[in-house]
Amino acid sequence: MQNTVDSTKAKIFYKLLFETEKWQKRENLRRIKNVVSGRLQALEASVPTLVIGNAIPKSGTYLLNAIIRTLGGWQNPGLHVMSHTLVAMDEGGKSSQVYSALAADVIESLPAGITVAAHLRYDNRLSSLLASNSSIKHIFLFRDFRDIFCSFDNWMVRFDEAGHSTVTGEKQRFYRDMFNDTDSSLAYTICSMMESEHFEGYIPWLKDPNSLCLRFEDLYSEIVDCPASGFGPNLRMIFEFLSVDSSTLDPVEFSRQVLGKGWTSSGQRNKIGQFRQKFKPQHYQLLDNARFRALMQSYGYTVDPAID
Repeated sequence: MQNTVDSTKAKIFYKLLFETEKWQKRENLRRIKNVVSGRLQALEASVPTLVIGNAIPKSGTYLLNAIIRTLGGWQNPGLHVMSHTLVAMDEGGKSSQVYSALAADVIESLPAGITVAAHLRYDNRLSSLLASNSSIKHIFLFRDFRDIFCSFDNWMVRFDEAGHSTVTGEKQRFYRDMFNDTDSSLAYTICSMMESEHFEGYIPWLKDPNSLCLRFEDLYSEIVDCPASGFGPNLRMIFEFLSVDSSTLDPVEFSRQVLGKGWTSSGQRNKIGQFRQKFKPQHYQLLDNARFRALMQSYGYTVDPAID
């Protein structure tokens, strides 16, 4: 008899828990919709697409965001979508609110005519959403991981805006309290990012038929070269993917606006291959393993022992 009573109580408990979770999910999405609508101007003249500018952390997330903003067709409500949260940023780049929600739920609830920044590892449900809804455009940007480590370390040590959320603010304080030199902080960055960022989780995007995948190195070089050479093939792929008429764009002004909008952008060539100036033997040794070589190969990068 007692077992029957306990079983009944357990069923009631889990049913209530399930219903509570469903209610919380609906409530979170309702709040997200209210936040988004409060940040948007009238959408009558907007384009009929939603653009997700997705990148591995420190692979040019806001470079991609700046490109889309410069094209002018999409409103930018300052949203950053992650796998389980939505961050609503204020004008200064500080986190204003963080909402718990699955990325596919968030994206499905967003209106056309806007662009959002993202750090999204591959998600079967999100991939299915892209396949079933041609109005959602997903661009994925990736970068040589050795430069990712350098960029993240530089961001933590040098840029106060790195503290744009409670989590990153605490991390920046840790960096500044713990490390007296960049060699030590860079070694820590390599180890911590390889442990926590799950870089392999982004790999399936490279074969997703409804995603446009680009290398940071190629895209950034073309933007820097725009004033002299015009639009290169990667920029033209973005224009075509988003149905933008590039004949209306001035390459000189486009380059100036894109490079001038990123929080840490510089327009300098040393954003590519910067690890060659910053890495010491101990940094190369940390990455001298089968996992890192396989990771680099998956994204089409090579580790040249003659250089490294």
